[in-house]
Amino acid sequence: MKKFIIMLFSLALILGSGNLVSAKVSEEGKIKKNVYATTEDILLMIISPKVENIIQEKYGQKMTWNVQKVARVDLIIDHTQKESDAWYEMKLAVIVADPQNEKPEWKSDFIKLKIDMPNLLPDREAKGSDEIKDIKIDLINYEQIRDGKPQ
Repeated sequence: MKKFIIMLFSLALILGSGNLVSAKVSEEGKIKKNVYATTEDILLMIISPKVENIIQEKYGQKMTWNVQKVARVDLIIDHTQKESDAWYEMKLAVIVADPQNEKPEWKSDFIKLKIDMPNLLPDREAKGSDEIKDIKIDLINYEQIRDGKPQ
């Protein structure tokens, strides 16, 4: 019963978070789509390849996964060094399953990431730059939750 509820919740989450899309082809052959996307959707699209790699490294194979929730985001500013440093720490709640199983068993995991951007503080390397580049995403912690307990 518990698995059924988790699967039902996951399905509702996946179907409920779909984007509303309309597309129009211009004379130049370009497609312009009007989409509905939250800031969370955009952020998750940016970090998705890194999260995919982290999960694959953890399980030793490509897994099916989905973000359930951005559990926490903290801005860390470190003034203990000669040059101040700043980054974001983000904790994601994800569900993971082996795509090769006929009846996938969804597992809950927490992934904590450090997201560092050179132009986060005005006095850092990219001072005055309006470009978003050189974003570093590093794994801080990976927790597998089984039977309600971290592993």
